[in-house]
Parts: sequence; C-alpha cells; structure tokens
Amino acid sequence: MSDEITDLKKAGEELLAKARDSSDGRSSHTVVHGDRMRAVLMALVNGTGLGEHDAPAAATFQVISGRARLIAGERVWEVPAGAVVPIPQERHSVETDEDAVILLTVALM
Repeated sequence: MSDEITDLKKAGEELLAKARDSSDGRSSHTVVHGDRMRAVLMALVNGTGLGEHDAPAAATFQVISGRARLIAGERVWEVPAGAVVPIPQERHSVETDEDAVILLTVALM
C-alpha cells in the first residue's frame, strides 16, 4: 500500500471536472489500494448515480462534497458532505441531486 497523502478535496474537484465532460457524468480514481482494502474516490454530476449493484463484503460510503442518496430496498440514506454510512449487505444504488464526490472504502476479503 502506498503511504502517499491524498488531498480528497483537490482530487474530488479534478474528478468532478472530468465527470462534467464525461458522457455518463461520472469519474473515479482509486486513491488507496492495499492487500486488504481499497478506497475509491468517485465524482457524480447532478442527476447521475450508480444503478443497483451487489454490496462488497464490508464497505463505507462517505460523501466528501455535495450530497448523495444510498438506497437499499426500501431504506434510503440522505448522506450530506462530511458524513459516512456503512454500506448494507444487500443490493443498493446511489443517486444525486447535486454534484457529489464520494469516497468508497472497501475491505478486500
């Protein structure tokens, strides 16, 4: 694992610029990749998201800037900047109503 320090705010602003130019309104970059964990910084422009997908074994969803919704079945978490929530062990999706930068941290089993 690298011992570099990543400025999440600066990296997020760069990813948002890329996402705004992207046809799908998304951009991401792995900021930490080790033997047992990975952290991915993701930018989503207003109105975009991630369709329903399976949950990793253990993960957290942290909003760095903006606001995003984590949706699993009937449960919805409105996650503001600066907040973190564990990702439930079920299929889930992500939606945004404003530009958002999200840090997804996943335990690799």
